[in-house]
Amino acid sequence: MALADTGSPWSLGQRTHGAQLPPLTLRRGPLGLQERGGRLEISTPHRFLMICGRTLVEPGDADDLRRVHALQDEVRVRVLAGARAARFDPEGLRDVDLDTCSRADEVREPDGFAPSLARVLRDLDPDAVPAQVRDDLGTCGIAGDAPHVPTDLAPAVREGLADGVRRIEGRVGALGRLQNGWALNERGPAVGDDLLLRAAVAMAQIYVNPVEEATYPVAEVDERGEPLDGAQHSYTVSFAADDPPPAQAFWSLTVYHRAGLLVENPLGRHAVGDRTPGLRRESDGSLRVEVSADPPPGGVANWLPAPRGPFRLMLRLYHPTDVAWSPPPVVRAGSGPAR
Repeated sequence: MALADTGSPWSLGQRTHGAQLPPLTLRRGPLGLQERGGRLEISTPHRFLMICGRTLVEPGDADDLRRVHALQDEVRVRVLAGARAARFDPEGLRDVDLDTCSRADEVREPDGFAPSLARVLRDLDPDAVPAQVRDDLGTCGIAGDAPHVPTDLAPAVREGLADGVRRIEGRVGALGRLQNGWALNERGPAVGDDLLLRAAVAMAQIYVNPVEEATYPVAEVDERGEPLDGAQHSYTVSFAADDPPPAQAFWSLTVYHRAGLLVENPLGRHAVGDRTPGLRRESDGSLRVEVSADPPPGGVANWLPAPRGPFRLMLRLYHPTDVAWSPPPVVRAGSGPAR
């Protein structure tokens, strides 16, 4: 379950409840989870939240995909008898023409970000925003009781927001422990009072699971510490036979543009992992993934297509058995092993 503040306090499923998850009830109230009477009950002070169901599918198995779709069709959300149905009144959101602000502007440009932030703040419980943050935003004209969101930011506020984006981008490469060029966020969504970490996780790993459920190492540099760039180099990531990603459920390696989007490519492949069919292993049992903009000369079995430009890699380890595990370095093609 993901909250409006980008937190993901719980992940419920096979790890916690085996093959059968009890019915889930959502209520308004202090944030909490309890199980009673054969039901799970979650209370939240947030007006908006997201429940995301993940079902593992065997790649290339059409019958398995049909079974998963049939299972998804059985999921129902309903208002409990006697409960008051929520009404959504969009009147308060009509002070900004959403079509005038692109997603890129909303994330990167102060004049797009400020109105979007103001709308979000109006829908949050006041206690969901730290008092100091709300006071600072009020001073900047972004938060408060004004009926309209800001449209004319002071130059100092505009520069402050732009500087904030730069600081967040810098923290993305240092989400936690740094090892072999990978940023290892060993806290997951439990960022506490570290607001810069919260923003960096929201930018690069939004709505991540608690670390008991999954971990997400991120690499933006190669073994030399230089930014990954498909227009300049090809790369390999090699997992030793005796040191695979320690994931009890599954693992995958995904390429993203530095802006955080998936990479369009002729294979239609965005990730490789332990369930990718046809991967070739080396004679010693190791697995070498080839990351490049062009198909490798030896074939595409282990190819993970990259863009012709800056990119990042993200590992996903579901049900990790060793949160302290460090991925191998991303090695520039033609380089020797990192030391």
